Amino acid sequence: MLGLGNRIISSQNPSTGFDIAGVSGIQTWLKFNEGQSDDGDRIIWADSSGQGNPIDDASAGTGDRVEFTGGALHLKQQVGGTYPEANLTSEIVLTGAFTIFAVIDQNDAVQPESIFQGSAGSGNNFFRFAHGSTEAKFRFIFDGTSTILTADTAPSTSKALFRISRDGSNDVDVFEDDTSLGGGFPASNSGTFRILRLGSTSSASAVGAKFFEVVIFNELVSDANIALIETDIKTRNSL
Repeated sequence: MLGLGNRIISSQNPSTGFDIAGVSGIQTWLKFNEGQSDDGDRIIWADSSGQGNPIDDASAGTGDRVEFTGGALHLKQQVGGTYPEANLTSEIVLTGAFTIFAVIDQNDAVQPESIFQGSAGSGNNFFRFAHGSTEAKFRFIFDGTSTILTADTAPSTSKALFRISRDGSNDVDVFEDDTSLGGGFPASNSGTFRILRLGSTSSASAVGAKFFEVVIFNELVSDANIALIETDIKTRNSL
């Protein structure tokens, strides 16, 4: 149910007793088909982590730029010069190790898709799929430190569970269904990663993408908890 600050009070999986919100370092948990509202302007997606950091954006839905469909946040379309994106209440600042779980259905068209962006200018903090309209190419900039690389395996353009992580040695890796995409991954980038929004205010916004679930941690989650978290997310999202 909903509590104060658009957060979910109870999030425990009744069948297993495991609760993602109880894992150390959680920053926000935007849960599939839960705590979502759209009044035509304001988009709200409640935070199930207990940290009180939901999507709560007063104008994301204006002009039908962003909507909820089938339990997912859909970055539907550009309206005039405004790209689809939805903002968290507070920016998440990841100075060291981190782990991000995200169920995303990318746009089937091959286009640059910045799925996360920070506040420090559109070009200073983001994580992007399909950089340069190349399916297997990624670009991420953490506080101005840029990394561009090509994976061995292009990420799926259908609904899939991705994991983005950085370890204590500042090595960044991207996984799909618990398998590294390889190639240039892992890649070193020690810059601070700031996340304020899903999507982007720039032309590389992930127009057409759907976010079904997002969980962000400010530490490297253990292998044991990764297995539990991914099983829980996959079950809920029918993956």
